[in-house]
Amino acid sequence: MVTFSRPISWAKLAELRSRGLAVETIELVSQPDRSGLRWTIGGAFGPGVEDLVAEAATDAGVELLGIVSAEVIVPDAATLRNVQNDAAVFLVDLSVEDFMRNNPGIQDVSQNDVYWSLAGWD
Repeated sequence: MVTFSRPISWAKLAELRSRGLAVETIELVSQPDRSGLRWTIGGAFGPGVEDLVAEAATDAGVELLGIVSAEVIVPDAATLRNVQNDAAVFLVDLSVEDFMRNNPGIQDVSQNDVYWSLAGWD
């Protein structure tokens, strides 16, 4: 799980992907809606996801701030170091990977990012 230090753009995500990060899912957050609530919009990363989240934001009547986290595959130590050293990255958390490696056969393990805490919204 990668939590970004601030909401990032699609271009920044593409840059990180070009450096070896394999993105599986993304999460974006919105500006507060009329009620003062923030929305989380996201899902599986792939073709058309940018249009999908934009449409969801339009339907909800909110403006997206950007991508705040992603479930990723980090293929090697060099990519990990490269991504960890990027100013847009707050945390690369490999806890789930470590847990799964030490508990073969376990499935359905998930992990939340820490962006809401980082932003002070929790």
